[in-house]
Amino acid sequence: MHLLCHVHAASSDAAGPAMARMAPVPRKAEIAMKEDQKTGYSERLKTAAAAKAALLAQLRPKPTRVAEAPVDRASLRAAELETVRHARSQAKAARKEAAREVAEAVAVAHAASEAAALETKRTERKQRKAVSATDAKARRDAKFAAYRSKR
Repeated sequence: MHLLCHVHAASSDAAGPAMARMAPVPRKAEIAMKEDQKTGYSERLKTAAAAKAALLAQLRPKPTRVAEAPVDRASLRAAELETVRHARSQAKAARKEAAREVAEAVAVAHAASEAAALETKRTERKQRKAVSATDAKARRDAKFAAYRSKR
């Protein structure tokens, strides 16, 4: 077993350094791109410093802008509250007016139905009186005719 491990180690030592020293073959597109960039160490340092300065400029506090006229938030809130209250009171008054109109319409309809019922009762009573008056006259006439026939 010792022999196998030693052989294996020897083969990896022989192949390992040779493989490590061999650089991968660059493609044509990579060569062209590297030649175009031609960035050295100092160029990369300048680019990094410029990027860092841009980030710091974003984080730097900006000067405050003072409003031309100070904003009175309390008065703005009070005015807004007043407009909301006014709108609500108008809506409440409209609801009350609508309810009053509905109640008035119901009362008018109820009065009309009562008047119609009363008129119907009066008409029926008049008809009953007329029938009863006609019957009474017929009975009177019958009595009178009976009285005349006896004589």
